[in-house]
Amino acid sequence: MLEQYAVFAPHKFKQLRHIAVAETTYKDSHMASAVAQFVHRASPTARTVNIMDGKSGEKLLCAAVHSHHLTRLQVLYIKHSQLTLTDITAVLTAMPQLSELYCMCTGLGDEYASVSFMQLAEYMHQNFYPLNIAFSVWEIVHNYNTPIANIEAAKDMALCTMLLSVVCPNFMRARIGAQHKRPYNSFIKKTVALNPIGRFAKKFKGLLQPL
Repeated sequence: MLEQYAVFAPHKFKQLRHIAVAETTYKDSHMASAVAQFVHRASPTARTVNIMDGKSGEKLLCAAVHSHHLTRLQVLYIKHSQLTLTDITAVLTAMPQLSELYCMCTGLGDEYASVSFMQLAEYMHQNFYPLNIAFSVWEIVHNYNTPIANIEAAKDMALCTMLLSVVCPNFMRARIGAQHKRPYNSFIKKTVALNPIGRFAKKFKGLLQPL
């Protein structure tokens, strides 16, 4: 139906810069595909996408990574979507102009579970730097399926933030909830203490949250 009414006609919405999608009854994959196509074909000026449905947001990322339809996007709000570090690195690769990301954090991902943190930091810097020079802001939305004071959640935030700072030269600090700041800072300080003169130590210290 969208094609029938020329919704995806090339450059149809030349001035549209912000797109917001509320929860719908459409299948997640269909919604994600439609948004990706719309941004790519109908609105080359679109710079911000806000998807309020978690599953659709995650599907959108898959569509974007595989289709390269969102290469010009600068701000992505998917606050109800849960992303691992693996997901985020894929997003930052597929969206080279992305400067702001709003999502939940679910840790490093299974593929990194058995690797020590410093080994992973060295590996990522060697193989991915610079991953995305535009990326500067990551707002980590609290996952309300976990307790507010969940220590593991703060640890996941700290680990992912440190690793993103290793590969994204202009990323300096994440925005996190006040309830997570103390344990978040604690994990970063412990990491720096293990190698206080290491090449990433100064970068990691810059990630500490003001209390």
